Amino acid sequence: MTDVTAVSGLGDRLLAEFARAHRCRMTWVMNLAWYKQIRRVTVTSQPEGEEDEDKWVPDIDDLMFGLPILVRDDGGEPHVEWLTPEEAGR
Repeated sequence: MTDVTAVSGLGDRLLAEFARAHRCRMTWVMNLAWYKQIRRVTVTSQPEGEEDEDKWVPDIDDLMFGLPILVRDDGGEPHVEWLTPEEAGR
C-alpha cells in the first residue's frame, strides 16, 4: 500500500517542473575533452574535412539523446543542467 503522505504534492511538483521547463532549457554540459571522446565513439563516419580531431568544435545543432550540448572549460564530465535561455546563449 502506498503511503499517501509520500505522494501528496507530487502533482504540484510535477507541474512546477513543467513550468520550469518552459522557462529553462535542459542541456548536456561537458568540457571539450569529453565532447571529443563522445564524438569519437558515437560518430562512425566523420564528415569530409572533419577527420582531424584537433579541429573538432561543438556545433549548435549537436545533440546527445535529443538534448543540446554545451561545451565549456569548466564543464567537466557530461551532466545535465537546467539553463535559462540566456545561460544557454541560444
